[in-house]
Amino acid sequence: MDWYYSIDGEQLGPVPLDTLKQLRLDGSLKESDLVWHAEMGDQWKPAEQIQGLFEAETRVRAASFAPPPGGERLAVSCVAAVSPSWDRMRDILFRPFAVGKWFAMGFAAWLATLGEGGGGGSFGGDSSDWQDMTGISENASPQQIMEELRDLFQEYAGMILTIGGVILVLGLIIGLVVLWLQCRGKFMFLDNVVHNRGEIVYGWKVFKQHANSLFVWRIVYGIICFAIFMIMLVIGVFSLVEPVFRTSSFAGLGLVFGCNIGLWTLVVIVMAYINLFLDGFVVPLMYNFDLTATEAWSRFMGIMTNNFGRFVLFGLFYMLLVSLFVIGIIILIPCTLCILGCLLALPYIGTVAMLPMSVFFRLYTLNYLEQFGPEYQMKVEIKKALEPAMA
Repeated sequence: MDWYYSIDGEQLGPVPLDTLKQLRLDGSLKESDLVWHAEMGDQWKPAEQIQGLFEAETRVRAASFAPPPGGERLAVSCVAAVSPSWDRMRDILFRPFAVGKWFAMGFAAWLATLGEGGGGGSFGGDSSDWQDMTGISENASPQQIMEELRDLFQEYAGMILTIGGVILVLGLIIGLVVLWLQCRGKFMFLDNVVHNRGEIVYGWKVFKQHANSLFVWRIVYGIICFAIFMIMLVIGVFSLVEPVFRTSSFAGLGLVFGCNIGLWTLVVIVMAYINLFLDGFVVPLMYNFDLTATEAWSRFMGIMTNNFGRFVLFGLFYMLLVSLFVIGIIILIPCTLCILGCLLALPYIGTVAMLPMSVFFRLYTLNYLEQFGPEYQMKVEIKKALEPAMA
């Protein structure tokens, strides 16, 4: 029997009932979406009212979320995930080598890391420029420097705050757009790696709800991070800057400075782990189990609670692998007469050139996650079953 369904006001079909079930499992078909077949007359019904469409999926979910029986110890290894990830990366990118797939998959990878790339720069000018701008003599004492800077800030405070406010608003708008695109790109790139293909439109459409959930979560997380940084900044001002302005001396601040550095280092490490776990495990859990970002984090925390040491070790080993890749690239740049370095400096083109590294690390986190149980294997067959319906 042929079925028709409606998603976001768009009528699709005809498809068999099995395809509707696959659409439900993938998250494309929700309970409130309308479905219809010829025996229903003129009345469309919500998908949740169709017998047999949700019960099987609920049983699969319950089994997937069950913990290992009897507290069974799992054989989990950071090293064991390296070899299958490397072999799979070569299969995807080099067996066979397809330029079109490289550029399509590279575009998804570029979106997934949009705004995360590094950059460099330096403040140009010599000491005379600095002296002309601030009026501070090259041989001025620390006390004179602090007094001159204090007077300079008081004189131009209004202009500094206005310019800073405009830059902050523009930066916030641009940052939100980049973040939204990046969230879409993470699911597009993951889907391409799982399916060994270079596809853009499919991932952009199918995973928009997942990406929007991730986008909202990251906004909330960003606000929390901003609040933490502001609190730490206030602590730094009152513990370091304020005494210097008051006494015009740096005496006795060594211990306070060390404590501030230690606090900032701890916060940066924790946030680095959060970002690693978000991209490495939470996004795949959202993709595989049709979860929101909050639900995926809850699922991941359930895994990590009983394997905290393993995930700490994973983060350290992950950074070791990244360092080895970076060292390899640094060695290759002069060997290619700096051609590789020029390519890496180009937006998008550099991401395409680095695609083996991106695909490997995407696969590495997936292979590591799969060691916690067969239910964490990527459900490739479900996504493939959707393709005729999305055509």
